Amino acid sequence: MQKTAVQDSDAALRAKYKSVTDDFSNKKKSGYFRNDVLAVINQFIAADPNAADAYMLSLMTSEEKTDLLPLNTQAKSDIFDGLIVLRAYEVFLNQVVAQEQAQAALQQQTTETPPAALQQENTSQDDLLYKLVSQTQAKLNELGFYTGAIDGIFDNETQQALINFQTAYGLIIDGTINEQVVAALGIQI
Repeated sequence: MQKTAVQDSDAALRAKYKSVTDDFSNKKKSGYFRNDVLAVINQFIAADPNAADAYMLSLMTSEEKTDLLPLNTQAKSDIFDGLIVLRAYEVFLNQVVAQEQAQAALQQQTTETPPAALQQENTSQDDLLYKLVSQTQAKLNELGFYTGAIDGIFDNETQQALINFQTAYGLIIDGTINEQVVAALGIQI
């Protein structure tokens, strides 16, 4: 039986991306991927599949896009899946770990801070967060990305508007009010 051009191409792609597929397979087998992080990724994808697709493509190099798109063979799909999961997982893992560390630090601070001082500090942190989210909502509204209430509540609608803004402006697409977003929107607290 004679090999087809597609089979030759698939074999070449599998050889070229062997380290990626091996890394993905080994991490999967070893239990490296945390379920809570995978759940966050799935929530991100479910919230807006189009924005998620744009984000996933932003994780790829031009060469990888040329090699793997369109996903019209099993080899391309397998390589793409491994590549995207590895890269997206690292981004989302960093966010989850940062959030865990912030919560642990806050918990530690709570046990070390007298209740009256803590109440005052929490109020000022709450005020700062409210101002940051409100200003972000207002700026996104001015730019046509957000149509909800400017209420200082970081809800799904606010996050989706933020993802759409980050996508449109070529920023890191993480759905958070990060330094890039603050600078791009000209927010001042």
